[in-house]
Amino acid sequence: MKNAWMGAAALATTLVAVSALARDDDRCPQGRTLSLVNGRIHTMDAKDSVVASVVIENGRFAAVGHDGRRGLGECHEVINLRGRTVVPGIIDNHNHIVLLGLRPGHDTRIENARSIQEVLDTFAARKRDPGINKGDWLTALGGFNISQFTPPPGTPRMPTRAELDTVTPEHPVLIMQGFDGPTVTNALGVKFFQDLGITVDAATGVIPSRAQSTRALNALRALQTFEEQKRGLGYAMTYAAEVGVTTHLDEGGFTYSGRPIDSNNDVDALAHFHQYRAHDALRALHREGAVSNRIWINFLHMEEKTDTPELNARLLNAWNDF
Repeated sequence: MKNAWMGAAALATTLVAVSALARDDDRCPQGRTLSLVNGRIHTMDAKDSVVASVVIENGRFAAVGHDGRRGLGECHEVINLRGRTVVPGIIDNHNHIVLLGLRPGHDTRIENARSIQEVLDTFAARKRDPGINKGDWLTALGGFNISQFTPPPGTPRMPTRAELDTVTPEHPVLIMQGFDGPTVTNALGVKFFQDLGITVDAATGVIPSRAQSTRALNALRALQTFEEQKRGLGYAMTYAAEVGVTTHLDEGGFTYSGRPIDSNNDVDALAHFHQYRAHDALRALHREGAVSNRIWINFLHMEEKTDTPELNARLLNAWNDF
């Protein structure tokens, strides 16, 4: 898993470079040029050609399979892929990348794990990634099913508290399937949730589904800072780029507003976000030039009043600077 995240970071860096070249640059009135060299670039043409280099000028391919270093100058950037694979960007026409980015803790992708051991290996690798410090939460929230961890005829199950403790003794862990469980944590998580009055089996680390699982999720949301929300969306975009998805049609989420999100709240779930604040992290990353994927925003909205005062308020305030 560690290598996958490193590869993702490299691809995300490439995407940022492409985005930067698209901006106006007074030093390059004729436009800028980007070359990708020493790679395995899948062209997806009729012959399924794989080439070592391409040249991109003003957002269009100017040369495919030729020397990408020709005509070097101030307005020509070369990225050495060092053998990495490049594929055309995939457009996902229905996902919820903004919701994924808002999940608390250091997101840990386990939807490809095919055994309990692979789940443990993924967490063991994740804790070693840069920027993750002792005591930070590692989380896997939705996007998988426990059936994939235990092949038939075994009984589907989560990893146990004891198993998680073998690989994450210095990091609290929360694993939750779907929107409201089943859910499990490790020893550090057991203590954290017990102190908040959340029901958790001290021996197994199991947190009951529905209300108690949602309370556990919201306890972590209460700890989340705005910088962590930005980091979470960065993780989501990096992971998307690693699997080839560069454009998202984000379908939004169910909304809440006004009520506090903390361990006493059991009416929220992974499918909800704040009516006005949900896109703040995305807007901030956009201002910083740090959005490495293309994200098209849809508003999921349900309202009984035909003059839609709530929708009007969302449109006027959620993206007031656009």
